[in-house]
Amino acid sequence: MFSEMLREARGLYPNLINDRRSLHGFAEVGADLPKTVAFCKERLKEIGIPSKECAGGLIATVGRGERCVLLRADMDALPVREETGLPFAAVNGNMHACGHDMHTAMLLSAAELLHRHEDRLSGSVRLCFQPGEETLSGAKSMIDNGLLDFPTPIAALMIHVIIGCDYKTGAIIIPPEGVGATGADYFSVTVKGEGCHGATPHLGSDPIVCASHMISALSSLVQRELSPDSGAVLTVGTVKAGDAPNAIPDLLVFKGSLRSCGEDDRKLLKERLFILCRDIADAFRCKASVDFFAGTPSFFNNGDLVSSCQRLFEKAEAGCIIIPERARGGASEDFSYVSRIVPSIMLAVSAGERACGYTEPLHSPFAVFDEDALAFGTAAYAAFAIEALNK
Repeated sequence: MFSEMLREARGLYPNLINDRRSLHGFAEVGADLPKTVAFCKERLKEIGIPSKECAGGLIATVGRGERCVLLRADMDALPVREETGLPFAAVNGNMHACGHDMHTAMLLSAAELLHRHEDRLSGSVRLCFQPGEETLSGAKSMIDNGLLDFPTPIAALMIHVIIGCDYKTGAIIIPPEGVGATGADYFSVTVKGEGCHGATPHLGSDPIVCASHMISALSSLVQRELSPDSGAVLTVGTVKAGDAPNAIPDLLVFKGSLRSCGEDDRKLLKERLFILCRDIADAFRCKASVDFFAGTPSFFNNGDLVSSCQRLFEKAEAGCIIIPERARGGASEDFSYVSRIVPSIMLAVSAGERACGYTEPLHSPFAVFDEDALAFGTAAYAAFAIEALNK
């Protein structure tokens, strides 16, 4: 099945390249992607597949019947200024540095393959083109607006390309059953002190000193609250305060991310983060407020889908890589909301082997992707859908 789909996907190579490079050139961020949505809607119309907008994204269906499989591609880019020098590089200050343009192009061509083989579908395939993955907001918003309704899918697949890896382009990487991506919570801590002259710090309440103790304490939070194999990580990424070197400011704001694998750990760490910040602020005569402004639970790979994918891709041309059970993804993925409702799996496709010069990581302004991976991802989407419906 996969080999057949791969042969046909390679026949769509001109479309794959054009779609990917067009999407790459006008990279858009967040939940509002007007050019991207319009492009995908027009391409689906050309294929002969109607679509409808949903919470900033698109939903389309191939086939018919109550047995339904969901395929998802995320569409949003990052607010990163591209430095690749590619002739089709984005020049608007955004960049598809995480490969979502690759995912979207793959799903568009997978839609064409499935439309071509509609008579082989024992049910329907719901195509989800999702915004807002980088902000961990798009999947839940689409679910709240009917993505999984009438009927609820029996299985769901998302694909993510990887680069700077040790696998040759096109290799299909299959995860173990269980947590495949950590949950994430983005937080902001505002520390309110009392500003004063830098020469008389005793006349004020210094939010910078207070926040430095908070950040130091938070750096040990995971290690002192959870077991060493918890997989949790806390990172502070931004600190902003003051404008003058000889003055103590009134206010400081720092932001970070908290990643965890289980809901109990997630709840505990959020509670302890709040308590630490509150109590340290009191000790330094400051006030602290903690806000969690985005979040997602951990992604769960379904065991039956893991097994069926191992059989489906065992003879994949570029190799089928089965990740050891002890491995666990450190990044987060808001398709986790779908995985809590529908049996789901997250496959990875190599789009750049380190030995072939693809050394930059995802999210780098210099990240370059091997476009030969496009056909492999397209074939994986299509083969998975046909196999899951006919199982």
